[in-house]
Amino acid sequence: MEVRWCTISDAEQQKCSDMSKAFQQAGIQPSVLCVQGTSADHCIQLITAQEADAITLDGGAIYQAGKEHGLKPVVGEVYDQEIGTSYYAVAVVKRGSQVTINTLKGMKSCHTGINRTVGWNVPVGYLVESGRLSVMGCDVLRAVSDYFGGSCVPGAGETSYSESLCRLCRGDTTGEGVCDKSPLERYYDYSGAFRCLAEGAGDVAFVKHSTVLENTDGEWKGWPQRR
Repeated sequence: MEVRWCTISDAEQQKCSDMSKAFQQAGIQPSVLCVQGTSADHCIQLITAQEADAITLDGGAIYQAGKEHGLKPVVGEVYDQEIGTSYYAVAVVKRGSQVTINTLKGMKSCHTGINRTVGWNVPVGYLVESGRLSVMGCDVLRAVSDYFGGSCVPGAGETSYSESLCRLCRGDTTGEGVCDKSPLERYYDYSGAFRCLAEGAGDVAFVKHSTVLENTDGEWKGWPQRR
């Protein structure tokens, strides 16, 4: 028996491969077989087609996978016993910035991805519920594209408002994968949205409360140390 674990990047694939070897050396069952997909959505499709068995997802993607494909969460990672598997959605700006929740209109925004819990559903839902964002005819994408002065919303490239919602996206180092809802877009996911802010592309980033410390204070060995 084996578990086919679906990954969405080269880094995830390598981590999965290392875990598979460690399981084998320790005699842990079931064994792990790593299957590399192109995105979370692609992996969900592979699981639905019974070509993979498991994937690591955030809360929003778990909800979508359950609602649209009947998938279920089976385990959650806990790094801090006081926090558990829950987290807070926060809006982050640079130190000294004059941007507040009341002055977001016209600002450049960085999001983890379209329909993601922290980077889209929570902030957009809050803006609508608080009356700050007016949605006409249930066209949320148009409302958001008009509200912000340009954004990076990975996954919005195939919408009618990609010019605005993908304006800040950069793709990978070769310019490929611009606005993809995958690691090909450098501003995708929590670290990507924070990078969008840190590199000056955006004025505000919508991330989870632990994102800043996970990417600063010596905890991250990648791009922040080079800036």
